[in-house]
Amino acid sequence: MKYVYENCDRNQLTAEQKTLLENTYRKFARNGAELGDEEKERLRRINRTALSHRGCSCGGSPGTEPERLGIYSE
Repeated sequence: MKYVYENCDRNQLTAEQKTLLENTYRKFARNGAELGDEEKERLRRINRTALSHRGCSCGGSPGTEPERLGIYSE
């Protein structure tokens, strides 16, 4: 992704293509694509810890969350 981002001839891209390239590259970079191996492992540990602390904090009884969100099944 970095190679394409750095070596692409932006003069031949449409405005939409430029936006897509910029947004895609930024997303890769923000997700750690440019980090070194040690930094990537540290990010993985941080992400695992953050995910392990997530949970439903709706406070209702089981089965009430979908209805609260407007999700109904027949």
